[in-house]
Amino acid sequence: MWRGADVPQEDDHFFQPMHVEHLDGYAPELAPYLALPPGWRVLLAPGHEDVWYDKVILDV
Repeated sequence: MWRGADVPQEDDHFFQPMHVEHLDGYAPELAPYLALPPGWRVLLAPGHEDVWYDKVILDV
């Protein structure tokens, strides 16, 4: 899960683990998308929802 703008390159601890149990208090709008299979992307913004399959992210 990614939320925000650019990743600060100088901050090695920018990403922090979070248990799915805490998602409801942080970003409850993401809950319906957790069941999507690998390869699906979601972009949510106020008044905007975009969900698409991206095969490229599985080729890593």
